[in-house]
Amino acid sequence: MDASLMSLWPKDQLEIQQGGQSAALSSGAMGGCVKIQQGAFHTKNGVNAGIQTAIGSWGRKETGADLGWTDTDLSLTARYFRIGAKNDFPYQKQGLDGRYYEVLQQNNKLQKTDFQQYISWKPSKLHELKTAFWTQKVLRELPPSTTEAVKQTWQFDHSNRLLLTWNYTPSGKTKSVSRLAFLQDDLAFHLSGDTDTSKSRQLIWNTECMTQTRQMIWKGGVHATRQWAQVDGYTDSLKWYGQTRVAAYGMGAWQIGTLKGSLMIRQEWAEEQGNPFVGSLGAEWKPGGVGVFRMHLARNFNLPTLNDRFWRNLGNTTLRPEKGYSADIGWQWQNQTCSLGLSGFHVLLDDWILWQPDANGLFRPGNLRGVWSRGVEGVVSLTLQWGAVHGTYSGRVQYSATTLEATYHGSEGNIGAQLPYTSRFSTGHSVKLSFRKTKLAYLHQITGRRPDLTGNELPAFSVGTLMLANSLFKSRLHVEGRLENMWNTSYEVIRYRPMPGRSWRIGLSYYWN
Repeated sequence: MDASLMSLWPKDQLEIQQGGQSAALSSGAMGGCVKIQQGAFHTKNGVNAGIQTAIGSWGRKETGADLGWTDTDLSLTARYFRIGAKNDFPYQKQGLDGRYYEVLQQNNKLQKTDFQQYISWKPSKLHELKTAFWTQKVLRELPPSTTEAVKQTWQFDHSNRLLLTWNYTPSGKTKSVSRLAFLQDDLAFHLSGDTDTSKSRQLIWNTECMTQTRQMIWKGGVHATRQWAQVDGYTDSLKWYGQTRVAAYGMGAWQIGTLKGSLMIRQEWAEEQGNPFVGSLGAEWKPGGVGVFRMHLARNFNLPTLNDRFWRNLGNTTLRPEKGYSADIGWQWQNQTCSLGLSGFHVLLDDWILWQPDANGLFRPGNLRGVWSRGVEGVVSLTLQWGAVHGTYSGRVQYSATTLEATYHGSEGNIGAQLPYTSRFSTGHSVKLSFRKTKLAYLHQITGRRPDLTGNELPAFSVGTLMLANSLFKSRLHVEGRLENMWNTSYEVIRYRPMPGRSWRIGLSYYWN
């Protein structure tokens, strides 16, 4: 999933679930996953509506609206959002004479529209039916690097998502959830006067049953996916290539005194590909007074993609799945005003699939590397109250090493070297203040040095963001402002790809019930 294409809305929640998730979420969740939970659309019965607009630096314009109706058994919601921007920010570019000149980023426009619709219906106390539909269109111009000449390059993404959910709750201790989803993704990529297209379709079905007693929870389920793709770059550009995957999984969780444990196992079968048997084991211990101790062990895998297998003259249909083991352990302590946490993680991957040039200079995929990632992280948060002023501070510091441990079949790379664009050190801090209906927040992120593809290091950088928000007219009108990269830091996340300097955004939203 391209992170820039995520459909997010105010009150939506983003949660990072750390640790290998292959036993719970199938192939690809090697080191964790990002979970998106739609926020509560409307909390009051009747008609609910909202509108929002915002403007910002470099031609940024946003408009959005949502409309819904809610009663005891039925809820309907529709929402629309549109954003456009020129993104022609200035940056420093070195000329042929060795001097630096300020130039404007070119060929970097963005147009994005997003429509979402939700229905929830409870025909009885035992049953609940839900539908969700998303459609999104995004046109992005792709800017040149600082070493390239300007040319017309763009990418158009069009996606549709349809989800049907049935919740059946015969008792307070037993529940089943069935989901049926259809995903459609179409992409057009334009470069040097030529446009390549790709089409992807997925049909996903999942049924899960859960029952619980006083000390135990049991869960079991079946998951099936059918995937199709038609891509200009495949061996036969007119053929729909497909794959069927079916999986069965089971989980047990229990509690004995201050100790909690969980065990999950999963076996997946994929058409024309072998899958390993995977599982995960978790535990939590609250000895009392000294915090909570947690640990998680998992075996994980990632299947080769259709691109890896079927790209014209380059794909490899005999690729093996990427396999790995992950473990993490942590401790957390908190009281009413303070929270402390310390954790460590370890991920070992084998048969990592890498596209690299062969003797003829053509990039081909292969199971070429073994990779080891490990690190430690510390977190702290403080909450203080000064009369009507409420303040919080949170900080995070992480040190990690992600290194190449083995190469196969002549794969290039220095054993023990840090992988490209992964930093060993990073830290983030936030200070938030609220006074009645006014909120102020400052966020600061520091990212350490990272090697690029050639082994040379990109310098460390720090970026600060200031945000201010206020609610008026019985919390119906919301005013917010944001100043990003407020210290106007000049930096690159990817070599020769400059990031924007200081920018601003001002937004208004109005909600009515």
